[in-house]
Amino acid sequence: MFIGLTPTGGIQMLLVLGFAYLVRRLFRFNQIAGLLAVYVSNPLTMIPIFWLDYRAGALFFSGAATPREFGEHLGISSDLSWFDQVRWLYDHVGAPFIVGSLVVAVIGAVLTYPLMRMLLSAFHLRRKSERTEALSKEPAVAIRD
Repeated sequence: MFIGLTPTGGIQMLLVLGFAYLVRRLFRFNQIAGLLAVYVSNPLTMIPIFWLDYRAGALFFSGAATPREFGEHLGISSDLSWFDQVRWLYDHVGAPFIVGSLVVAVIGAVLTYPLMRMLLSAFHLRRKSERTEALSKEPAVAIRD
């Protein structure tokens, strides 16, 4: 989730796989979950996430960009190339945007991890109880010599 909330679009999956490779000896890393989590940032959510990143960073650095500017420069209908969009981000909203993206990514990851663990535990517990219930409903088979 951390990587998905950072402005690393286009290389997020590579970053997840690289991170998984680097930490493989330290702890178990679910690559599939990591790859799925980066889809939190997609063409529909990118501008709102980037705006939130920028606003969070503007609490630490001055910044005067408007939501309209973000939409014009980063929207799907923008005439700018991918490189020009990235250059606009760093030239016009650089420090607040980068710092804010780190703040939002840390908060998002810290909140998401325990929530997902809780949901997965509940899911596994429910499946286990369903299997146990299904086994108890099966008729007993008599064993003959």
